[in-house]
Amino acid sequence: MWNRAKTVLITLILVAASLTVYFSLYLKAYTLTGLPITERDTSWISKVNSLLEESKPYPDEYTKPPIIWFHIYLYENGTEQLVDAGEADNEFVVYLQDLLLRVDGQRNISITQEFVNKVLATNKVLMLTERMYHDFHLWKNFGRALFVLEDNLNEDLEGIIIVRETIEGNWRWSRWEITK
Repeated sequence: MWNRAKTVLITLILVAASLTVYFSLYLKAYTLTGLPITERDTSWISKVNSLLEESKPYPDEYTKPPIIWFHIYLYENGTEQLVDAGEADNEFVVYLQDLLLRVDGQRNISITQEFVNKVLATNKVLMLTERMYHDFHLWKNFGRALFVLEDNLNEDLEGIIIVRETIEGNWRWSRWEITK
């Protein structure tokens, strides 16, 4: 009887110790990021890559519509390529705007322009720019968004969305993600 009680007691102590370690690690991660631990949803990347494959290379010379509201650029291996331009009813633009509406996790409040330049120079990134700044979803004077499709910096960037807004005449970049 005493051996069984000792076994149960030891088991309870081990379970309690394991839970203590787990929750202390969770609390540490929560404290460092300010957000609960979540898993980033990167499933949208395959749809974006599919839309990229369907897009024809944008011609160097083209007839501009009266007003082009949106531009989509692809940055890859340090090069920039215009993928699409046009109005708000464009399927690609609508999908990218839908992704922006789904962001639910902010990882860094502020990101430097130098970091953004490094991301554009080394990773596969899609950039959505808008002609007119306006309030959009969570951002004031939204102007552009970077969708990181591949992370060649090994900095856990795949699937993040970096957004630029203008506040009181100054740019501000912030890092966001869609969580599962």
